[in-house]
Amino acid sequence: MKEAALLSIILFCVISEIQARRALRAMRGLVRLKLLMEGSVVKRQAANTLKCMQTLSRVQSQIRARRIRMSEENQARQKQLLQKHAKELAGLKVCLSYSSDSVFFLLFKVSSVVFGERIAKK
Repeated sequence: MKEAALLSIILFCVISEIQARRALRAMRGLVRLKLLMEGSVVKRQAANTLKCMQTLSRVQSQIRARRIRMSEENQARQKQLLQKHAKELAGLKVCLSYSSDSVFFLLFKVSSVVFGERIAKK
């Protein structure tokens, strides 16, 4: 009976030692992984990545602002052109009511307004 008890104690110690070695090996792996994650190389890479992301975000916002500004400028330019054409058409109406120009000259004036050409006033 003493031998069986002694044998079971030895067996229990061997099994415990094997489990302890496995746990120690796993802990060493975790410690190595933690050291790698907290290493200076990883910190530097993370800082560089953050800087790049901030730069990209800033460039995207600048592009968005430029597109909005260009759209507003184009709308203002279109409005100015429409006003200019309206004035030229109004001038044409006045010209039609006060002069007896030929049909070809009137067509020439209308085409110049449409195509944006200027006619020298007589």
